[in-house]
Amino acid sequence: MIALGLIIARLLHYIATTRLAGVSFFPLYGYAGTEPAILDQWRKRVLLAAAVVALLSGLIWFAFTVANMSGDLADLAHAETLLSVLRDTSLNGLGRTYAAVRRNHRRDREARLVTGEGAVKT
Repeated sequence: MIALGLIIARLLHYIATTRLAGVSFFPLYGYAGTEPAILDQWRKRVLLAAAVVALLSGLIWFAFTVANMSGDLADLAHAETLLSVLRDTSLNGLGRTYAAVRRNHRRDREARLVTGEGAVKT
């Protein structure tokens, strides 16, 4: 079940992102002048739909990746599992970004404690 969900989520994500790229670049090579208004409206609707599908399929892909790593779909409800995936995997840089943000936040908090900024004055 999890493997099938991963396959479908990836397929939908690849289709949506390919559609986004193709429809976005079409005016560049399809029209030397201005694009007809009816095609511009159609292109905007397709771009919106593809962007929504790409976002949702990306979230579903993430959910099934978490389930695949933990072994069960029920583990999606546990914050520890989600944080573990964010912290312990690269996820195309997401894990490193999360770690960097936490490190900077901790460094800023320590600096404020040393300098006395943010202290409550009585």
